[in-house]
Amino acid sequence: MDKSLLPLTRFVIAMSAIVPFVLGLGMFFAPAFVNRFLWPPPFEPVPAVVLRYQAVAYFALTLGGAYAFRQNDWGTARRQFSGCMSSWRSSM
Repeated sequence: MDKSLLPLTRFVIAMSAIVPFVLGLGMFFAPAFVNRFLWPPPFEPVPAVVLRYQAVAYFALTLGGAYAFRQNDWGTARRQFSGCMSSWRSSM
């Protein structure tokens, strides 16, 4: 399994790194924006500490995606995809 990744797979890995990075930036630096526009009333506002904790987890996903993109092999990509899916399921 030392084959390099297909362009579509590299694109998906890049998106799995970019999207959590953007969301993490919003959660870490602008929790009021997240509570107002991404989690609007009638939902209870999420405390800033919780948003920052989740932002750190998103930054970790970003680092994993960047690592998988740089390694360019299926083993690393498979682990990145499973990590993204497990974090997505746990947030539901």
